[in-house]
Amino acid sequence: MLNLVFALAAAQNPQTLLDRVRAAIMSPKAPAWSSLRMTGKAQYFGIDEGYTLDAMPDGRFVQTFSGPITEKFACDGKTFWQVDRSRGVEKLDFEDRDRQTATELALTSRWLDANAPIVIGEDGDTLHLKLKDSGQEEILKIDPATHLPSEADLPISSGLLVIKLSEWKPAGDREVPSHVEITDGGLTDTISCDHIAAAQLPASEFEVPVWKPDDIFFDTSKPANVECKRAVSGHVLVHPLVDGKDLGWFILDSGAEVMCIDKATADDAKLPSIGREPVTGVGGNVVSSLRPIGEFELGPAMMKNVLFVDLDLSQLSGFFRVKIAGIVGADFFRRTIIAVDLKAPSVEISKRDGYSLSSGNWLPVRFSTGNPALEATIDGAPKAWYRFDLGANGFLTLHAPFVTKWKLLDGRETQPSMSGGAGGFVTARSGKLKWFELGGHRFNDVRVDFSTAKQGAFAEPYLAGNIGQDAMLPFRVVFDFSGYRIALVPRQ
Repeated sequence: MLNLVFALAAAQNPQTLLDRVRAAIMSPKAPAWSSLRMTGKAQYFGIDEGYTLDAMPDGRFVQTFSGPITEKFACDGKTFWQVDRSRGVEKLDFEDRDRQTATELALTSRWLDANAPIVIGEDGDTLHLKLKDSGQEEILKIDPATHLPSEADLPISSGLLVIKLSEWKPAGDREVPSHVEITDGGLTDTISCDHIAAAQLPASEFEVPVWKPDDIFFDTSKPANVECKRAVSGHVLVHPLVDGKDLGWFILDSGAEVMCIDKATADDAKLPSIGREPVTGVGGNVVSSLRPIGEFELGPAMMKNVLFVDLDLSQLSGFFRVKIAGIVGADFFRRTIIAVDLKAPSVEISKRDGYSLSSGNWLPVRFSTGNPALEATIDGAPKAWYRFDLGANGFLTLHAPFVTKWKLLDGRETQPSMSGGAGGFVTARSGKLKWFELGGHRFNDVRVDFSTAKQGAFAEPYLAGNIGQDAMLPFRVVFDFSGYRIALVPRQ
C-alpha cells in the first residue's frame, strides 16, 4: 500500500527526480554560506579520531582526521593533495582525485551547484553524476520518502566506494548529511558531525604544503649501494634492519603504496598492532592491521616512526624460494632517490637534496593510488598512462577496461594466463604486441598479458596497464617520487 501511495504521488507530481531532490536539499530563502565547517568524531582505520571538514563554494576543501593516525585530504581549487599517515605530502590524481571529488560533493551537497564538475543524469530512483575530468559516474541513491540522497557509490579499484548519508542538517541554503559511513575494500569508516557552522579557513590552508621530511636521516659514512639480490621471480630483494633487527629479505617495490611486513614475522618480533586498513592488490582486497615501527634502516638511510601494514607473505616466500619478511613501498621511495639496475643487480639509495643525474633525462610521473605512472604507447591504441611497477615480474599487463575499449583481443592469438598478488589470482590472456614504446625506447614483438579481471588493480579504468620488470632491463631506473619524475638511463 505504501508503494502505491508513492507511485500515485509521483504520477501526480510532474517534477523530475532531480527537481524533487533539489527541493528537499535546498532552501532558497535561507542565505548561502560563504564557507562551511563540519566538526565531530570519526572511526577511521578502526580507531577513534577527531574530524573536521572545511569547504568553500568554489570547490576548495580540507578534510582532516586527527588522532593516532592523522591524515588530511584537500583541494586548492585545482590540485588535489593529501598529507598521509606517514606525514608525507602527495598530489592526488586519477582514481584518488575522483574519490576525493565524489566524497566532497556528497558531504557538502555541492553537486547541486552550477559550478560543480559534473553532468547530471537520472534513472529511476538514482541520479548519475558524471565526473567531467574522468567520465566516471558517481551514483546517488535517493530515498523515495524524503527525496534526500541515502547513498553515493563510485566504482574504484577495490570494488565500490560506498558513502551512506543520513541525519541531514541545515547548513546555510542547503541540507548536508551529519552522519556518514564510507566503505572501501571491506572496511567502513564512520563520521558523525555535531557542529556545523560558517567558519572560514585562511586561503593558505587549502594550498599544497611545501614538504621537507624530518623523519629520514642519512649516514654519509655508509655507501649508497645496498645489499641486494634478485629472486627467482625477478623481484629485487633488499636487506633492511627493523628496529635494529635483521628480520629477513624485503621486496623493493615501486608499485606498493604502503610499507608492508609479513604478519607472522611481525608477530614473532612482538610488534604492536593498531587499527585496520584495506589493501587492494592484483587479486582483490585484504583487510590488514597496522604495525608501528620505530626505525627502518636500509643502507645509508634511516626512516623513523613508520607505519607498516601486515600481510601474509608466506605464499610469496614459497614462490620466491626465500623467506620474505616485508615490502619496501612508497613511504620510503617518497623520502629518497632510489636507483635500480636489474641486470647487475644493484640498488643505490641517495638523499634527494642536491641529487642530479649523471646521464639521461627525467620523465614526468603521475600517481594513481600511490603508484607511479608513466606515459607509453602500444601498437593498436593511443598513448596512455601505465603503472610503473618494480614489484611486477613479466613485461606488461594491459588492464581489462583498456583491453575492452580498444578491442585488443579481437583477432589476436592468445593463451590462458593468470596474474597474482595481494588478494589472490585473476585471469588474463597471453599474447604478442607488434611494439611497445616507453621513454623513447621501442620494444618490438613483445609478449604481454591482456587482463580479463573483474576486480582488483588490473580491472581499474584509470590506467592502461602495468609495466613490469622485463621492460626495465635495458635501463638503470632512477626513482624520485617526491619530484614526480623517473629517469630511464640506458645501460652502458
